Amino acid sequence: MHINRGFTHIPTELQETLHTLARLIEANEPRLIDTRFFEWVHLYVDASFEPAGHSGVGGMLLDCRGRCLGFFSEVVSPALSSAISSEDQKTVIFELEGLAAATGISLFRQGIGGKD
Repeated sequence: MHINRGFTHIPTELQETLHTLARLIEANEPRLIDTRFFEWVHLYVDASFEPAGHSGVGGMLLDCRGRCLGFFSEVVSPALSSAISSEDQKTVIFELEGLAAATGISLFRQGIGGKD
């Protein structure tokens, strides 16, 4: 294209690029392709809070094909709900959602380490 347009001067940037390309071809080294982007997992967690009823936390870990690698589901006792709330607090759902996330990360730490 450069020659067809009648250009007689090759810009410095193009010269450097062509020299780099020539060195890479001469080196003939295999190109490494990182396939770790295939190694991802999803951690889904949830919590429920009912002041006069059942409260709990749960979660599951899925691989890139949607296979369940593990799960947990635990009842949260009224004593724990009371212990993590202040006197005027009506709900602890925010705290329980955080507990579910922390539990999932801790429980599945070996399964999620080094993965997206």
